[in-house]
Amino acid sequence: MNDEPDFISHYLSIYCSLYLTIAHECNGMPEPSVIDKIHHFIFKHAKEDESLSERGDETVFDYCRLALDESINLHETLLDVGPAAIFQNYSFLIGSLGSYTGPGRYEQLSRIYNELHEIAAVDGDIITSQRKLLEKTAEVWGLDLYE
Repeated sequence: MNDEPDFISHYLSIYCSLYLTIAHECNGMPEPSVIDKIHHFIFKHAKEDESLSERGDETVFDYCRLALDESINLHETLLDVGPAAIFQNYSFLIGSLGSYTGPGRYEQLSRIYNELHEIAAVDGDIITSQRKLLEKTAEVWGLDLYE
């Protein structure tokens, strides 16, 4: 039995895809500093995952790199198709994550939302389209933004 994850459906890749979309929407690939921030967030998530962290930092780093690479490849493919494909993928992914019902659901989704917000604001301004994506995410996930 193969222990390796299917990276494009692995939760790290899902997070990366969301981060890439909020970072630069349909305008190409984000700046290297944004990619570094995305990598920082997924590395932190991976380190907290016992099934990954017990394998050591090098394995965690490799998983994060593969998840990011797969997400970038998907994002580039979606860019070629057009903006509608990017937003359809984003909607599908937030719906998938929003359907999670396990323990700590609200806290985990709040954390991802806050990371999305931080990525959107990396250059100091959150533009209207990013704000709309964030609002849609909070709505689908049932997050109260005014807590």
